[in-house]
Amino acid sequence: MLEDSLKKIKESEARAEEMMQDAETRAAEIVEDAKVKARGMKEDTLQKIKTRSREAVAVARADSDRRLEDAARQSERETAALRELVAQKRTKAVEELISLLV
Repeated sequence: MLEDSLKKIKESEARAEEMMQDAETRAAEIVEDAKVKARGMKEDTLQKIKTRSREAVAVARADSDRRLEDAARQSERETAALRELVAQKRTKAVEELISLLV
């Protein structure tokens, strides 16, 4: 009977040791899996940040181009208005010069 009890204890200890080793192996696998997932999440986040940054730059560039085009159009309008004013004054100046000469 004592031998049976000792045998059962040894078997229980062996099973317990095996269970501990299995648990340690599984824990290591879980940790490694978590590291791999974390690296993947980090890379995904980095890619999202890069994409958003490129999109923000594109929007800013488009806005800048639009503003530059608006400024160029405004400049053209102002230049045309000044040319018209100069043409009117030139005509008036020529007429006054002719009247002074006559």
